[in-house]
Amino acid sequence: MSGRRTHECVPRRRGVTLLELMLALSVTVMVGVGVASMLAMISASTRDAREARSLLLRAHAGQIRMRSYLDSALRLLQYDPDQGLAIWLHDQRTEGQVNLSELRVFWYDDVAQTLSVEWVNFPESWTELQVQTFDVTVPDGSDYFAVMEAQRAGGMTASLDLIEDVTWFDLDFDDETITDATRVVMKLELLMDETGGSKRTVSAFGLANHE
Repeated sequence: MSGRRTHECVPRRRGVTLLELMLALSVTVMVGVGVASMLAMISASTRDAREARSLLLRAHAGQIRMRSYLDSALRLLQYDPDQGLAIWLHDQRTEGQVNLSELRVFWYDDVAQTLSVEWVNFPESWTELQVQTFDVTVPDGSDYFAVMEAQRAGGMTASLDLIEDVTWFDLDFDDETITDATRVVMKLELLMDETGGSKRTVSAFGLANHE
């Protein structure tokens, strides 16, 4: 037998070179940036969808509230883009004339960013005779905004916010004479909840009971 040793072939292990390490880090960073960008896009898309749903719901709720008044209104009385809209809601007292209790004023407050409705509200403790005595008629062509403000000063009104976060408000009518108008187009700009931006909405109403 030969006394020579048989040497087994042992595979050599290669170390990671600096270049390979840098390439691996670069790929990892690129993948991380891509994943982060994708997550940011998904987050932005989800936020935008949520904002759109919120805006749509608020606009729809405001439309329903306004429609509950305008669908049954008898006549539009006065409009001022800096103040709001006055309407004759129903005719339950003096036939053919606007009484205080039949008047509704929609106020636009650009500071509070609200669209609200105000009406004359007699004390519940009053008798029917007292109500009839104070529920006087309002002459045609009156400043209905001033009439409501006078009643408010006497503590005789109540109000309700219909739409909030309103940054812009405007109305269009189908007739130059507001008392003859039978259709109203309401344009609003509503503040977005999260982004701080705003979007405009348009709603149309018809006065089916116009007189």
